[in-house]
Amino acid sequence: MIKQITGQAMRLGNIEGQWREFDARLGAFQDKIDEQKDRLKKELNTKITTLNTDLEKMFDKWQEKKPKERNDMTLEEALETAEGMRGLKENWAVLEDRMQKMQRDCKNFGREMPKLTYYD
Repeated sequence: MIKQITGQAMRLGNIEGQWREFDARLGAFQDKIDEQKDRLKKELNTKITTLNTDLEKMFDKWQEKKPKERNDMTLEEALETAEGMRGLKENWAVLEDRMQKMQRDCKNFGREMPKLTYYD
């Protein structure tokens, strides 16, 4: 009986050591998760800044290429304008996709979508 009690104490000591090791690993894992969350938040801030800059560039391109009055255009100018509008439309679709991803990312981090200067 004494041998059984001694064996139980040894296993209990072993379990305590394993528990401390598990707890230490869990703490290290949590630290790693917190670091990754901080890194992702910084990346999100960078993406927001970049998106704002790209929206400003898009606004400038629109101001430069928006159509004139149709009576003031030649056929050549109208075709050139139409081609420019196709390019702007494609660029806008990419920006809209990025804005939707930004909304999802902000929601995932419990953050409000930031005010984008050139987007209503």
